[in-house]
Amino acid sequence: MLEYAGAFLQLYREEGWYLERTVHYVAPRRPRPRQEEGRSRTRDGRKALWERLQFALDGEPDPWHELERARIDTRQFILMRFRVGREASHRSAAAIE
Repeated sequence: MLEYAGAFLQLYREEGWYLERTVHYVAPRRPRPRQEEGRSRTRDGRKALWERLQFALDGEPDPWHELERARIDTRQFILMRFRVGREASHRSAAAIE
């Protein structure tokens, strides 16, 4: 499964437009030469994309395990206080959405 997801991400890195979201990348768009050739659908093509992604990520810190080294802004994990009616609640930023 990681190879499939990684191959998709690498293909998106190579062919996606600047600031384009993956949902729009997946939607029909022309020209799409590599996808039409099936390079990401064949085992060899998928493996080549996966290897290029691994090469690009070599030496990069894992942001899930090395927050400081990956320079993750931890302010995103600070609990926020807000009022609902007369009661004060404590929720994370993710729960607000």
